[in-house]
Amino acid sequence: MLDTDREVVYNEQLKQQLQRFCQTLLDEFGIRVEMSEKQEESFVLHMHKLKIRKENDNDVANFEKRMINTSYPLTAQLIRDYFLPIFQLDIPESEISYIIPYFAGFIEEKPEEQDILYISDSTPSLIHDSLRKLEQLPLDVKISWKVYPQYYYEAHKSELQKDVLMVLTTELPIVVKNSKALLLSKILVDTDLELVKLYLSGCLNKERQRRLAANEKKYLLPITQVTEKKALFEILQKEELGNYHVYDLVMDKNVGYFAAFTQKSSIHVYTLTHPVFYKDHFLKKIVVANYCVQDKNLHSFFEVVRPLLLEA
Repeated sequence: MLDTDREVVYNEQLKQQLQRFCQTLLDEFGIRVEMSEKQEESFVLHMHKLKIRKENDNDVANFEKRMINTSYPLTAQLIRDYFLPIFQLDIPESEISYIIPYFAGFIEEKPEEQDILYISDSTPSLIHDSLRKLEQLPLDVKISWKVYPQYYYEAHKSELQKDVLMVLTTELPIVVKNSKALLLSKILVDTDLELVKLYLSGCLNKERQRRLAANEKKYLLPITQVTEKKALFEILQKEELGNYHVYDLVMDKNVGYFAAFTQKSSIHVYTLTHPVFYKDHFLKKIVVANYCVQDKNLHSFFEVVRPLLLEA
């Protein structure tokens, strides 16, 4: 078989494996990976070069590995536990970490769509103009704008305000009755838009803190403080540590991270009086995160994990 024929066959194999990996993420976690043609070409080219390096026993260093783990812990775990088996790869950790950024943009934290009420008795043309300006605001969250006249809002207030992030209005009586509503001009000017951005930032932060507290209560076990001098795996002897021997998830600083897909979701943090030496790092804190796929709550789980991976 000619080299060009081999490349065509390998190309097709890679695309099939990529499709299978993406479908698995969608089926098991609800994560949608939709690469553009250019992104897919870049990934396939990377895999071709990886194959050449592997055939020639060339190992490349990756000094960014631990920073990649810190930035993309969920992606790192999915690449280790799903991507590698599907692509039938047995490659060095340095190579594994170079694959992670291709998928991190699709896999890592995805903000949920937020509902905002816009209550106004203004004319349709002015409401249209205001919504156009609001929709053009540079926001890091997807917004669904719900528009209602004042009379309808008053009649269905309790139902409409359920699960909304905030209320914007051009009607003064709404603000008088609802201290959380923000009063805007009927024709939005720059001052209004700056107020909306500031208010939205505060509401989003408050919502994140509320959600984080609820998920911590659900998943986070009491912190274990280890005061005795012990070896790492003596401390973790009762924990399920996942495939750390395939690709370890040690962070960039002094935090050890062990993650597995298990039958019950939980997060256990150990703080160490005597740091443990592991993988060229003295660990002061260890995070063990076990996630049950059946929970269907992956991103909420990792909202709790990520802050814990910061320096101890």
